[in-house]
Amino acid sequence: MNHEAEKGKPFFNHIMTVSNHRPFTYPKNKIDIPGDSKSREGGIKYTDFAMGDSSKKQANSLGSTIPFLLF
Repeated sequence: MNHEAEKGKPFFNHIMTVSNHRPFTYPKNKIDIPGDSKSREGGIKYTDFAMGDSSKKQANSLGSTIPFLLF
């Protein structure tokens, strides 16, 4: 993504999360559901956490970027 941004031209990127699909793996100690439980609820909760965390980190550097989130 940085390579495209360096060109200074509009671009499109597609980022797909997979932690909310089997086998529902996600890092330990990021949410209140143990990572080794491999539950669907944990996968969905971690996806929500990760998307929110990423959005917060990028909030000040989006410039003219228009993010679209599809669920």
